[in-house]
Amino acid sequence: MSGHDFSRAAKAAKSKWALAPEGTLARQNDLRRDFIVGLTGWRGEVMEGTIEIVSISGAFSILAVIVTQIITYYSNKKRDHEADWRKIKLEQYKEYIAALSGTVHHPYDSVVQRRYTDAVNSMGLIAPPKVLIALYGFLDETSFKNVNPTPQKYDSLLSSLMRAMREDSHPKPPKDSTEFIFRTLDCPPDKMKTADFDAIGSGRAKP
Repeated sequence: MSGHDFSRAAKAAKSKWALAPEGTLARQNDLRRDFIVGLTGWRGEVMEGTIEIVSISGAFSILAVIVTQIITYYSNKKRDHEADWRKIKLEQYKEYIAALSGTVHHPYDSVVQRRYTDAVNSMGLIAPPKVLIALYGFLDETSFKNVNPTPQKYDSLLSSLMRAMREDSHPKPPKDSTEFIFRTLDCPPDKMKTADFDAIGSGRAKP
């Protein structure tokens, strides 16, 4: 719009404003709109439609913010729940390994066997089927009913169980090789003499 057109629109609106009765709000609003139309060349219908579009746009913006906050809140709650659940699983898996270690050191101790039994039975509460299947396979191999146990099968089944527990409890499941073998460490006999340790170190006796 040129300066001449602007001046003409302003003068026209001003003259109409002066003729409007005081206190007539609707008439004043009409004059304001006529002034803006004179400046921009918009029609009243377009201007009203634009105001409605702006109002709807603002409402959608507020709604989007609210929805985003709700989604963020529940996503954080879900992550916290998963982290807490992994922590519970890890504690149970650690208890199982500690109890298993006890049976390796003291296989005929009733207290040790009771702890191991409790740890195994508790696994059913939190472990997924993949871990339980590996656990039951290992239990069948180590059961007193197995008349033909082998060290190779023991190591293989223990490794499968360890991989399943590690995959279930780690935030990012480790990519353990299926060829890697996990093993348990046994303590030397309580009555083993110092001379026996010396013999083992020199290669004159087997541990």
